[in-house]
Amino acid sequence: MNRSFWLDTIFATAFIFFFMWAASKLLSSFDFLDPLGQALADFEVTDLAFSQIREDPRGEDRVVLVNIGLLNRAGIARQVEIVSQYKPAVIGLDAFFRAPKADTAGDIRLSMAIANAGNVVMVTKTVGYQDSVDAFEYLSTSHPMFTMGAHSQAHAQFVTGAQVQDDFKNARTFPPKMRLIDGEEIREVPAFGVHLASFLEPEKAKSFLERSNKVEIINYRGNVFASHSSNYPMMFSAIDWQDVLAENFAPELFENAVVIFGYLGDNFDDVSWEDKLYTPMNKQYAGRTNPDMYGPVIHANIAAMVLQEDYVNTMSDTVGIILGILLCWINVVLFSLIYHRIGRWYDGITKLIQILEATLIWFIIIMVFANYSFKLNLTIGLTAILLAGDLLEVYNGVLKNLFSAEGRKQLFRVSKRKAAVSN
Repeated sequence: MNRSFWLDTIFATAFIFFFMWAASKLLSSFDFLDPLGQALADFEVTDLAFSQIREDPRGEDRVVLVNIGLLNRAGIARQVEIVSQYKPAVIGLDAFFRAPKADTAGDIRLSMAIANAGNVVMVTKTVGYQDSVDAFEYLSTSHPMFTMGAHSQAHAQFVTGAQVQDDFKNARTFPPKMRLIDGEEIREVPAFGVHLASFLEPEKAKSFLERSNKVEIINYRGNVFASHSSNYPMMFSAIDWQDVLAENFAPELFENAVVIFGYLGDNFDDVSWEDKLYTPMNKQYAGRTNPDMYGPVIHANIAAMVLQEDYVNTMSDTVGIILGILLCWINVVLFSLIYHRIGRWYDGITKLIQILEATLIWFIIIMVFANYSFKLNLTIGLTAILLAGDLLEVYNGVLKNLFSAEGRKQLFRVSKRKAAVSN
């Protein structure tokens, strides 16, 4: 193998990556290709680890969920009053109370219950992103009559890809903290689940935030219901609204626990999909139809992940690109040898190698994620491998000839001969 062979492999690898870049731009430029792009975005190979392969992780009995159902504010206030008697570490209210209602007595009772509990965290939503400072303009919160008595506030946002409320929502990741413009300063608003965990394990929560990742993968543990949509059993204790009001629970359930109040259906017999999101634990990991988890349960999974220090680590984009280039180049070298030495076998052998390599890489990604909570970022390398065989033929048969005087001469001779025949 001479010097020109190795140069060809480098140029061919560069051509494959140029094609991938151009194709990605093309896909994002045409609206009629949006369904294809959305379908690809809605599936990740690691979803298989959550939905099909992973063994049941241990639950977290320090996180308890309370269903508020369709209770009015006076009913929610009564729930807070009852639970706070049993000395929880913190109460998280995953609900907005935007404005006063006609039931003034109910509003006053809820605001007093929050203030008297002394350890209630309210949810917020950041609004108005400013790219110039990488921060949001303000927090969307409940009415001040409810927030003034709260211990603190935290954002309850996931990264779902949804642009509007009715869009498909797939909650794989969340921002651990979000930057907020506060006058002349920038302050950070922690994620709801992370902030709740800090009341039990402040050092663990601090350590998690110091990872300084803009987004974190939610390392799901389970649900509060045994669901036909998910393979995972119940992993958190949950109390329905009527059982709380009747105090039908073990007194020690709430003691020194993270208690998350939120909507978990009209009651625990409610099988509707309202207010549920899709998660990677969904058994139908591709082409999903049934959402499988309520928002408060996702917050519980985040809190449990922090409390148990069971995070998902991810290969950096830079390492992923380097490995992708290396994998592509190795395949180009191998395929080039096949092309020059046993050309008649090229198509069959290269396709077989590509199928075997892709299957092996998928298997490695899934098993590493399932067993070590580490996400290998090999998408670029996998894509390059699947394209390498055909694009190498394009490079050898078209691109090299276009940059070769003999190749251009031959093409023009054929063109002139065809023109002469047609005349």
